Amino acid sequence: MYICLLTTAINPLFERALPEYCVVRGGFPAWMSRRDRRLMESLASNTKWDLLVAKYKSGNFTTIGEAVAAAPNSSETRFVIYIKSEAYYENVEVGRKKTMLMFVGDGIGKTLVKRNRSAVDGWTTFQSATVGN
Repeated sequence: MYICLLTTAINPLFERALPEYCVVRGGFPAWMSRRDRRLMESLASNTKWDLLVAKYKSGNFTTIGEAVAAAPNSSETRFVIYIKSEAYYENVEVGRKKTMLMFVGDGIGKTLVKRNRSAVDGWTTFQSATVGN
């Protein structure tokens, strides 16, 4: 499902090119609600968020991992974590119980999440993901 969400939202041509991933309507997976589609298309500045991550203490948390830990488990409503523009050097692990979680940043080249785990250093491919569950 994640592949479908990411590729079709970016390029509606995937709607025809990759039908085996999921049913797509209007460039988004069919399982997404109209409200979620609007949320994906809106500007970060117009999005109502639940927690704010700011590296220099102007938010609720200074790391993304702390904000994820504070998010509710098994949520049935969308929980938005807004990440202000900075470079965050961390691997973010989103537990299986963290449902309906959405990250919103200030844009490409502004909000950066990066780390450098690799197999050479003893990490598995799965553990090398910058954001994963």
